[in-house]
Amino acid sequence: MSSPGVCNVAVPVRPEYGGEYGYAVGDQRHRAVFNGIWELPYAFQLSGLYFYGSGARFSTTYGTDQRNSASSSPRVRPNGTIVPRNDFVGAPLHRVDLRFLRHFALGGHAKVDGIIEFFNLFNHANYGSYVTSENSTAYGQPVQNVAVEYQPRMMQLGFRFVF
Repeated sequence: MSSPGVCNVAVPVRPEYGGEYGYAVGDQRHRAVFNGIWELPYAFQLSGLYFYGSGARFSTTYGTDQRNSASSSPRVRPNGTIVPRNDFVGAPLHRVDLRFLRHFALGGHAKVDGIIEFFNLFNHANYGSYVTSENSTAYGQPVQNVAVEYQPRMMQLGFRFVF
């Protein structure tokens, strides 16, 4: 017996549209960051950072819309099986950043700091984007990501006035 205005008819939903559990895009199971600052003799300072992040998850697709459903992320393969949701896990990230600083007194409270910084000091290959379409011959290969955390080794010089 149903209440007025309530429909008790089950509506089947295709598997690629719901009913499955999966980790979110960008899910990263492990992450660690270590940093330190050392005051050295003669007004020098050395600081560093090490970052580790296990591989993040990326959205996976088959690449072509087998059911002509106008889906922006088609997940049905030609044999009818479903590409698992967010199934691709990228490579882990490793970064070492280093800063070397020297304080110079100018008189009174004024001083200037000379700074040299290295980002991704050991030039570890860190990737933030991949080809995640299964029907591509480049599936799983990294592609350029211009975000600073994925860049090769960089160095910068700077100064800071304190007054």
